[in-house]
Amino acid sequence: MYREEDQFLLFEDDEQEEVYQQEKKKYDLELEACNEELKLLLKNKKFRKWVWHVLEKCGIFDSMSYAIPQQMAILSGKRDIGLFIIDEIERANEGILGSMQTEFKERLNNE
Repeated sequence: MYREEDQFLLFEDDEQEEVYQQEKKKYDLELEACNEELKLLLKNKKFRKWVWHVLEKCGIFDSMSYAIPQQMAILSGKRDIGLFIIDEIERANEGILGSMQTEFKERLNNE
């Protein structure tokens, strides 16, 4: 199984490297397919609204400063998920996050 963190491994022989390259190619194709699916989903305004709601729940726009370390760890974990989602969205459709932010502001102004 290919993992991005394995990209700097040294191989003992050509066969290991070939297996690695095959797994990497398979991984890259799967990632490309996921990006295309996400790109299609992001064309849907209701989906973008839902994603923005999830990002808000992840607390990516909130302060991470808390006196209780356990609370800060929990919030940091939630934020990490939100940052992962942002990374995936931007990988699939660069610049879409700015459009989503504009849509959110418009919704706020209309309420």
